[in-house]
Amino acid sequence: MLTTDAKVELITQLLGAGARRIEAVSFAHPRLVPAMADAEEVMARVPRPEGVSYAGLILNRRGLNRAADTGVHEVNVVVCVSDTFSRRNQNVSTDEAMQMAEEVIGIARGRGLFTTLTLATAFGCPFEGEVSADRAVELARRRRGQWGG
Repeated sequence: MLTTDAKVELITQLLGAGARRIEAVSFAHPRLVPAMADAEEVMARVPRPEGVSYAGLILNRRGLNRAADTGVHEVNVVVCVSDTFSRRNQNVSTDEAMQMAEEVIGIARGRGLFTTLTLATAFGCPFEGEVSADRAVELARRRRGQWGG
């Protein structure tokens, strides 16, 4: 596991290399993903130069609330295409996760945050194996129509 100092140093190096959009932290449950438990501290310590946008990965509304309190500019909402992975990772089905994502993205946009949706396990799942490309495309099309873009 990386220390908070190491994470801040890596982000600082990314900035030095010219990166201007960085997914810096994850707001997953600290008990379940201890490697990311220091997200708030990392965000409090990263450099904040003009023109840089920091994103935080979130899975639900609790993650959004944590992220918004840190001053991230963007949130990346993750939904697993594989139902098995979704249930093991978030304790909800893929369809339930998409419904939560819809709510969270609406709230985030209302707070002025840029949002992205990542469809995880779209190219394979450690539990189910190959994932249907049709399923991933269907989810992307369905949500694109609701959220635009």
